[in-house]
Amino acid sequence: AVVDDPEKNMTGTDDGLWDTPHVVPKPADVDRVGVLGDSVPNDGTIPFRRRFPKALEALLARAAPAGRRVEVINVSCEGYNTIQEVRLLEKVGLKYQPDYIVLAYVLNDPFLQNGAYRRIGNSYFAFRGVLLGTLATGRSWCALFAPLNEGYAYDLVVRSSLERLRLIAERQRVPVLVAALPIVERFDDPVCLATYDKTLDIARAQGFSTARLVDAFAGEDYTRFLKPGARMDITHPNAEGHARIAERLASLIAP
Repeated sequence: AVVDDPEKNMTGTDDGLWDTPHVVPKPADVDRVGVLGDSVPNDGTIPFRRRFPKALEALLARAAPAGRRVEVINVSCEGYNTIQEVRLLEKVGLKYQPDYIVLAYVLNDPFLQNGAYRRIGNSYFAFRGVLLGTLATGRSWCALFAPLNEGYAYDLVVRSSLERLRLIAERQRVPVLVAALPIVERFDDPVCLATYDKTLDIARAQGFSTARLVDAFAGEDYTRFLKPGARMDITHPNAEGHARIAERLASLIAP
């Protein structure tokens, strides 16, 4: 039931996660961090061990007290929004008994999308069309994502999911960090910064810790973190971006 892909140094668990197998129940000497996310932690163009959950695991292992081991569980699935990520935690992630939960929020997470790409309204095709239009006019990508983070869809997908996650965290007695991952656009763009802050404010109101990860990229040229030949892929940073994300998360979680 476990598959291995030597080319990408990736393994898959028998419950569908892109991760190495983990023992259940959790061994007494292990501390676990569960990462909830979408296609960023599951980016197949980045070697498995360079994706930020696995890089985070290595950093936390170095900081672990003597006699303790650290495992990061990648509870992620491509294309998932916040509703689906929290549900995946309930259905699959909790069995691994995480001691800490990180919800990796991306600005397209409020998107309501039919996975079969059948609809035109709020769909993959409409989204790609807007991407092309934004590229043609030279506008900031942040102007594209800001409208997704408001209105009914945002409240349904994000606000209510964070409220549900609070109930889960309280029941499991596990702390939560909501981390806003940066899109690969100018890192000082005020529209993007305000959009990250909106979700982080809601997360703090639920009692969660928060991290605006774009701050770890301050002063950098965003093009340095684009994947080669993927100018339109502004939601998925390159391997160097994953390393930067892992470093910031480790600095917040390790203490």
